[in-house]
Amino acid sequence: MKKTIILNIIFLTILIVFLELIINFFNLSQIMGIDSKIVLKNEGNFSLKKNSNGKIFGEEVYTDEYGFRVPAKKYKYYKNKSSIFFIGDSTTLGNGIKENFTFVGKLRNKIEKFNFYNSSVFGYQIFHHSENLNMVEQFPNIIKIFYVFTLNDVFDVEKSNKNKINDKDLISKIKNINTLVKVNEFLRNKSHTYMLMKGLISDPSKRYFQYVNKYYEKKNEYNLEISYFSKLKKISNSKKMDLNIIILPYEFQTRVGNCNEKNLKPQKIIKKLLKSMNIVFIDYTQEFCRHKNPKSLFLKFDPMHLSEKGHHLVYELLSKKILE
Repeated sequence: MKKTIILNIIFLTILIVFLELIINFFNLSQIMGIDSKIVLKNEGNFSLKKNSNGKIFGEEVYTDEYGFRVPAKKYKYYKNKSSIFFIGDSTTLGNGIKENFTFVGKLRNKIEKFNFYNSSVFGYQIFHHSENLNMVEQFPNIIKIFYVFTLNDVFDVEKSNKNKINDKDLISKIKNINTLVKVNEFLRNKSHTYMLMKGLISDPSKRYFQYVNKYYEKKNEYNLEISYFSKLKKISNSKKMDLNIIILPYEFQTRVGNCNEKNLKPQKIIKKLLKSMNIVFIDYTQEFCRHKNPKSLFLKFDPMHLSEKGHHLVYELLSKKILE
């Protein structure tokens, strides 16, 4: 009996290892962990540590003397060049993608007449940017600021459980069990098999879009959001830098039949706000929807993070804008 149990455990272990290797080799899923050694926590806020490195979504990330993502250690900028400054969250940071395949990395490699600063940090939202943008004063010759906006930038996900479509559903109940939350965090950082099964069973892209869409559906006033956008505009104007906001979609919105007025309401609301404040913006949603395979533009089972193909599309669109 004991021997049988041991043999079963050995067999199961070999099977799991085999599945991990196969799923990883064929890129069927994406792990989503963040190496704590690259994160700096300070008085309730957080950023990326300066001159550091660590894995984010399984990919090595390097930071410079400012805590910005760069291609390699000891990366140097050119003080005599004009500069483009990016602000954003994990999508702009390029979670899970090698730096030279992110849209900022591609711009850096292809448009050599500019420095490109990528100040993006995973989890950042519009209030982080409005507080931190004053730091641009320390960078020479910045001519443009690009804020790559994703739909959850206007609210704090951790504080918006009340906005979920159904707090009584199974996923919500599981998220309220602390032990299971910790197990989930461990497995999503370590196991491709777990991420594949989770993606196939729960469709996280659809689920996360419904969470964020519920926020827009319930809100009637956007005074706080307007105040943050206004602050961004005021700072950029005072420093004589062009502020450009790039709006990106969620994966679920780009699926066949989903790129319609009902599902694009969040973009409509944000664009209306930006128009009222005379802030320059470009919505890339339709470019994603028109792609022959929109799903390939995102990481596997991911609501919004871009794949290499997605980053390349944004790079192509942005390069035209920058070189205008």
